[in-house]
Amino acid sequence: MHNSPKRLSILAQTVEILRQGIIEGRWLKVLPQERLLCEELDVSRSTIRRALKQIEQLGFIAPAQRGTRRQISHKITEVSKTNVSPTPQHEIEKSVIWLTVDDISSLTSTIKNLYILVQKRLEVVNCKLRIITLPHKPLSNPSRYLKEWIKDFPCSAWILHSMPRNVQTWFSKHQRNAYLFGNPAKNVSLGGININNSSAISHAVSMFRRLHHKNICLLRRKEDLVGELDIENTFLASLDTTERKNSTVLKAEYECSDLDRIFNRTFQTKQINRPTVIFCTQPALLIFALTWLQQHQIKIPDQVSLCLLRSQKLLNYITPSLAHYEINEDRIAPAALPALLDLIETGACSSQVISLIPDFIPGQSLGEAPQD
Repeated sequence: MHNSPKRLSILAQTVEILRQGIIEGRWLKVLPQERLLCEELDVSRSTIRRALKQIEQLGFIAPAQRGTRRQISHKITEVSKTNVSPTPQHEIEKSVIWLTVDDISSLTSTIKNLYILVQKRLEVVNCKLRIITLPHKPLSNPSRYLKEWIKDFPCSAWILHSMPRNVQTWFSKHQRNAYLFGNPAKNVSLGGININNSSAISHAVSMFRRLHHKNICLLRRKEDLVGELDIENTFLASLDTTERKNSTVLKAEYECSDLDRIFNRTFQTKQINRPTVIFCTQPALLIFALTWLQQHQIKIPDQVSLCLLRSQKLLNYITPSLAHYEINEDRIAPAALPALLDLIETGACSSQVISLIPDFIPGQSLGEAPQD
């Protein structure tokens, strides 16, 4: 008997594994606690409960009694002689849509690796994963356009990757079969995976402070995505009064012309509060900052330090090595999968948000603030 389900739906697999285990005498008199069954079969608590209900209806276990483990029926020998095996039915291939605001070609290697991991996990339950970029109209005005747009994409579940507040709110109210990968907006009751940037930002500000940096620049995307807004608010709240007065928040498009204009205005000046550290939220922004500083012969980290909030593996090969925060995609997929599978089966999932804290990786791009 296999320890974890590998075919058909997760629920059908779990029922079959429990049935076979009871027939073969895997458990004597009583079943293990639900929590232990979840760990043993690698399924969620709700799946175990629904499987136990089916097993009870088949006569393999006695009805549940509060505070006691599920007793195996004394009629098990008689029952096992009958054809009680669930009849496999032809299953319609399920699909999940990964919805993003970014052009697919611009996704970071970390996100692409995460997509591949989730895709492989879903394939074992006969479920396809597709990635789609949300067009401008439903992105800017979900209440007007999103309902019609999603009709062209029937699916079992949606993965909302770094979606703005208005899109999250619409799905929370109208389309419950959604799971968040990214920062949840306030008053949105959808479950998901949240990368706890607040912890990383608080750690970064403390580290800048120990290195005597007072003029800190936060460089973020111009779009008001939930994650970018939360990062800015957390960053400003982490600064003391003097630091907040000297520091600045730069909001930039990815286009080089916009970034070049902002950097010329910010760094080609002899102002006393010119930034001594640039804290970037996105890899593309950091690459531009690194290139611009080198072109203008501004030494890193002697004159300006660099730190990246959301890294990707390809950046590990550039010089100088970058101080950054990262979460291995191998931690995200297992954390998300149980709830995502429940969502595919039932059409709705709990509103539990799993928070993952990024790890800090020291590098050569962060140093002491220049002396006045």
